[in-house]
Amino acid sequence: MKDLSTTTRLTASRQRWLGPLAAGLVLSVLGLVFGAWPAEAAEFGNGADPAPLLPPARPLDSGLPGELSEAPSMRDLPEAAPMATMRLSEKPALGNENWVGTGSIRGLVRVPSSLRPQITRVTIAVEEAINSGKLPVEPSAPIRRKLQTVLFPEGKNEAYFEVVDLPFSKYGWRVSPRVPQLNGSEAYVVLRPEEPNANVQLSVSPGIPVSLTVRDQHRHPLESIPIELRPKGRPLGRPVKKGKTDAYGLIVLNRVLAGPYELHVGTALEPLAAPRRIEIAREGHQYEQVELPRGGRFEAQIIDEISLGIDAVQVEMIAVDSKIYRKYTGRSDKNGKVALPHIPPGRYYVHFTKKGFERLFRQVTVRPNGNTPLHCLLKRER
Repeated sequence: MKDLSTTTRLTASRQRWLGPLAAGLVLSVLGLVFGAWPAEAAEFGNGADPAPLLPPARPLDSGLPGELSEAPSMRDLPEAAPMATMRLSEKPALGNENWVGTGSIRGLVRVPSSLRPQITRVTIAVEEAINSGKLPVEPSAPIRRKLQTVLFPEGKNEAYFEVVDLPFSKYGWRVSPRVPQLNGSEAYVVLRPEEPNANVQLSVSPGIPVSLTVRDQHRHPLESIPIELRPKGRPLGRPVKKGKTDAYGLIVLNRVLAGPYELHVGTALEPLAAPRRIEIAREGHQYEQVELPRGGRFEAQIIDEISLGIDAVQVEMIAVDSKIYRKYTGRSDKNGKVALPHIPPGRYYVHFTKKGFERLFRQVTVRPNGNTPLHCLLKRER
């Protein structure tokens, strides 16, 4: 038994020192295998060039015409050419203020065959396009303008024209034909040293009919209502159109020239509605509708037992004389006041309700185009 225990102790002691010896042998072998790396690293650190990089399999296409040494700045970009615009409310394109020289505008103007017997000549107006674009305008420099009369050849409904000696302008030039009581198209051009000449095509056309209907809030036509169309802005020289509605609440204004207008309902001393801005087209038949609420105005003052106004009182008006059930509602404000405008004339039941107060019924008669006041007391529930 003694020999067996001695043998066991010897075996355990061998295992203790054989484990580290085996690990050392493995590390030695790995050092021999990768021993070349420290030498190469030392050689690279001494100034030797590393292995060259291989080029990519396919060159990358950047989409640029060539290599750029640095990013372009805004001052290196070419100056943008002035652009034309047909919208008169927009700011015209600016050009170089140092432009020197003149140019010309050539064009063709056409008139409809139906209007040719009435028109023998047309005036071509060319003026600087200084508009509401908030451009710096010198007060002492007036707007330059040229007018040229063009005669139509016999049997032709078109004529050619040419306007010469037009100086280069940073505002551009607006070209339009002018014939009394007729529409004229408009073109905007910019003359510059690179393009001193411009070609335009213009036309003349008659005004269009405009139909307006005036109705109340219940779609009932209103008769004998004064209507007036007042021109605003360009084109200049357009006449004012006016008239009154018929039994169907309709009015047709003939030969209305294109452009912006203000629609006025009523007279200047007694307007029936706020002016409205409309735009008349050059072709077709234009329709406009105007809603003009009518009727009397009902006003009520609602108080409690100590004469304080009651807010948030629900008010309902139910028509008595109408064959159609009509109800109008409102709510009192913090002062106990409520107003219902445009109530058709007639008798009404008025119902006042609020939680915590007794219900109240009243009967009133609304007068046409007048006020119907009512003072009522709402008692608290007990």
